Amino acid sequence: MASSAITNILPRMERLCGPYGMYGTVYGLSTRVVHIAHPVPARLILSGDGGAGGGPRGPSGKLAFADTGKSWRESLRNVLNPGVVSSSPSRGLSRSRSSLGMLASSSGASKAPAYNHFKDFSGDGVFTADGDDWKAKRNSLMHCLLKGCTSDKSKGIKRLEREANRAADSFIEQIEHAGTNKTGKGRSGKVNVVPMLQRATIGLIYRFITHHNVDIFKCDDEKGTSERDYDRKSQEGDLPYLTSWRSSESSTCSECPNDHEIPASRPPSALLSSYLESVTQIRMIILAQSRSLWFLTPRWFYRAFSAMYCQEDSTMGPIRDFARMTCQNAREGSPLAMLRARDSHAGAKGNPQEGHAGVKGNPQEGVGNDGEGVTKDLMDEAITLLFAGQDTSAATLSWTLHLLALYPDIQRKLAEEVHNVLNEEPEEERCTDESAHKSFFTKRLVTKMPLMDAVIKESMRLYPVAPFVVRRLPNDVTIPPENKAEGKGTREGKPTVIPEGTVACVWIYSLHRNPKFWHRPNDFVPERWMDPAVRALDEQKSRGLNTSAFMPFAYGPRNCLGQPLAHVILRILLARIMSKYEVVDNRVQKLQTIVCKDMSDPVAGLRKDMQAGFTVLPSGGVRLSVLKRAEGAQMGSPEKANGSKKIEKK
Repeated sequence: MASSAITNILPRMERLCGPYGMYGTVYGLSTRVVHIAHPVPARLILSGDGGAGGGPRGPSGKLAFADTGKSWRESLRNVLNPGVVSSSPSRGLSRSRSSLGMLASSSGASKAPAYNHFKDFSGDGVFTADGDDWKAKRNSLMHCLLKGCTSDKSKGIKRLEREANRAADSFIEQIEHAGTNKTGKGRSGKVNVVPMLQRATIGLIYRFITHHNVDIFKCDDEKGTSERDYDRKSQEGDLPYLTSWRSSESSTCSECPNDHEIPASRPPSALLSSYLESVTQIRMIILAQSRSLWFLTPRWFYRAFSAMYCQEDSTMGPIRDFARMTCQNAREGSPLAMLRARDSHAGAKGNPQEGHAGVKGNPQEGVGNDGEGVTKDLMDEAITLLFAGQDTSAATLSWTLHLLALYPDIQRKLAEEVHNVLNEEPEEERCTDESAHKSFFTKRLVTKMPLMDAVIKESMRLYPVAPFVVRRLPNDVTIPPENKAEGKGTREGKPTVIPEGTVACVWIYSLHRNPKFWHRPNDFVPERWMDPAVRALDEQKSRGLNTSAFMPFAYGPRNCLGQPLAHVILRILLARIMSKYEVVDNRVQKLQTIVCKDMSDPVAGLRKDMQAGFTVLPSGGVRLSVLKRAEGAQMGSPEKANGSKKIEKK
């Protein structure tokens, strides 16, 4: 998908002037699609609570859509036009008070068939499941994944803090490794931080869900690798192996008895590089399939006759192998081990062919060394958790470091905040984990950093990892009237009814940049999240709806389950990076010599384009110069710039 497919949504809405900016298209022969970038209809749809009542209808009593006989381009021009207001609710609307309406309010709108093309990737995990199956799996995940992560002193949070700091150690080690290898010719002094973050975060989520004590980065190239070769390996997925974690600075935590080194049932090192390469490729394959004619055909037909499916199935091989190995290596008491014991992920009873995750229908391929089978439901969930934990965190941090490199003043303030919070922490309270070192960050510490919180929120506002979400409406949804400004007052519009069966596409990217809700919507302005004066500008434009317009983790009962974990992971990783390094985009220094009086944000033109798979990464990666902060230097002070040094290649 070209990035223009995402960025062109708002201009089209402004041109068509539908209620709440909505407009309708037709996908394929008859699938109605409504496009949304306004918090009122978005939240009603994602929550599954559309209400009931009359609304503007077309001649059939429902919202008018494009004629299915018209071309795709013609249908793009159709607006959800208010028709004649009906005096009584339709038969479909009356069902919103029935059990179907209650199911919608408790489960949210359905993901099928819009997410059916994910089935070959994540199977029937919580991401794609619907109805009672989804409810059971989500409840199990909340119990197994989030249990013990509510309190700052709970075992779950302590483990998450430790794994986030270890992921930061992995990232730092990769930076140091890239800087100390022999150079060869043509070295630029820059590193691509995207694959490094991907490696660090996959190690984090693997250890967190399995309690298997391994590290992800190993400088296994004793002879050294040139920067060009190193970057090529990163881009191509030829990555260092997972190895046992042996740190001179660490020891076993008494509260986590499973932290001792245990040999893997199957070594992750044999699968990691191919897994990361395949995950990068599958993002694009699945999106391409969803936008092709194959999406309109039955799944069996796509699998039997499509060359694209052959590529997809081949790419999924390493992903399934890594997920199966992850399930086999799950230690007692880990989220995956607890999930394995629950009925929601026990698999088909008495049918090993369906219940176990084998290869080409062989159930024995899914059996671990301990004799226990890996059910398909469990492996589907492992694929979902590994990808969701790794890809989204790495992408968010990649965009954040990219933005901080473009706005060095904000970066200096952030580094100073990190430095001050860490130094103001009493020595006896700095860390409760005896395996940690001086720069160990905890959830309690990062919650004292308002600018850190603002920077991450602003990065997610500009570049939400999932730029859109799609739902199928199980019943009619009534959108309340929109109040539009008219002269010195307001004019109340009419309710809008979106009919049952419509596929609703909520464009989070467009919602986050809608000028109706955000002052300077396309600019990087972290102050909007912490400065009352700047926040007032957003509230004035949006009439208080700007906070409702921010939903980087989606909204409603099907929002991101790992949101509480992501808040901690992102802030700890970024705090560790800012405490150690300054990231620099050399183009900014060149631009500062040019006078840009008429530009409110002169570096906006330096931003990376989006590589739009079903998640969004910076196109071509993020290559930055990395400056190590001098020991003892005051971060953010003028002296710091002179005290920092580039990571030189010897």
